[in-house]
Amino acid sequence: MRPSSRPALLLSKIPPHHINLTEGESRTAVCPDCETWHPIQRRMIKTHHLERTGRGAGGEAPRCPGSARRIEFDITIEQWGEALLAAEATAAARRSKRMIRKAQPQPLPAVSQMSAATAAAQRELADHIVDCPTCAKSQRCTPGAELQTRSRLRPAHRDMRLA
Repeated sequence: MRPSSRPALLLSKIPPHHINLTEGESRTAVCPDCETWHPIQRRMIKTHHLERTGRGAGGEAPRCPGSARRIEFDITIEQWGEALLAAEATAAARRSKRMIRKAQPQPLPAVSQMSAATAAAQRELADHIVDCPTCAKSQRCTPGAELQTRSRLRPAHRDMRLA
């Protein structure tokens, strides 16, 4: 793999969270051009293509311009680790220590209480059906549909007009 003719990336200029030099893990870096993670081999970002669907001489997948770009280690790995810890500390300071709870919806009443809980909505729907010419024809207008949802009635239920 030949190195790219573009200038080398300085380790001190790469954000510490865009490179992984952790002991025991594979060394990887974020390509500055395509912004995806790729392995580091021989102090270079490994050659990669912009599209992963096809490769070859047909030109289906052009090589990324950030491929084979050298990484110059102008700081030690220990200094990189300290910069990473400092970046994590500032990120942790920006996070809230409090747990933010979202409002939970009210639970539905028990099945035995369902008729009592929807009785008012059923009466309101019955009054609406009497007054609304659209709802009287077994169709529902927008307010009628909302009332029907609230009263939990089936669309074919017509006994409400008699009540």
